[in-house]
Amino acid sequence: MLKNTAGYDNIFAVQAAVWNANDTIEIVEPGSGNRGFQVGSGNGQQVESVMTCRGMDSDSIIYEQGVDVIDILKMDMECGEKDVFEDAEKRIDRIGILTVELHYR
Repeated sequence: MLKNTAGYDNIFAVQAAVWNANDTIEIVEPGSGNRGFQVGSGNGQQVESVMTCRGMDSDSIIYEQGVDVIDILKMDMECGEKDVFEDAEKRIDRIGILTVELHYR
């Protein structure tokens, strides 16, 4: 992403996971290989933690970057969408375009 956006002064890459809270989150691999990393404990399954990363809600991203809105927010969360959007009415009006890859679960 950094390489692809290097020529654009108005694009900010944030090394964090969009989440519903500002917290360290755990990335796990629930047995589906490189195509299905998830956040959390794997819903009771025995899973292996791959890494931890910084989780941020959209309000914190806006505040940290010093902007009024997020123009485009692209998300592919492998079943984490429900957690992020559970209280979306509080912040959805501060996101211009939202693209989400939805999952059947």
